[in-house]
Amino acid sequence: MSRPFFWLLGAVSLAVGIVGIVLPLLPTTPFVLLAAACWAKASPRFHRWLHRHRYFGPMIQNWEEKRAVPRRAKYLAFSMMAASCLIVLWRIPDPWWIPAAAAALCLGSAWWMWRLPDA
Repeated sequence: MSRPFFWLLGAVSLAVGIVGIVLPLLPTTPFVLLAAACWAKASPRFHRWLHRHRYFGPMIQNWEEKRAVPRRAKYLAFSMMAASCLIVLWRIPDPWWIPAAAAALCLGSAWWMWRLPDA
């Protein structure tokens, strides 16, 4: 039961990651890493294919070997999180706790990502 679920989750994650290549507000790296993690459990064949892919392979290898994220990806993620928080603050100023919760989540994610080594 779990193998088909993880395979499907990996396929959907990769599809969303591919869409994120062309859409500026949708991140690519986390969805590709999620696809690799799901396929590592469900399908060694697809995981191997993704690991050897010329575009996605290096980011997966950096993550699996060193838990590293490229500096450029970090800066892009920081700027997108800041833009998202500003949009939430602008569009939903009341109640105050919604933008505050969004900012807290973004700050926590940024702090975690900042502590990761650069690829």
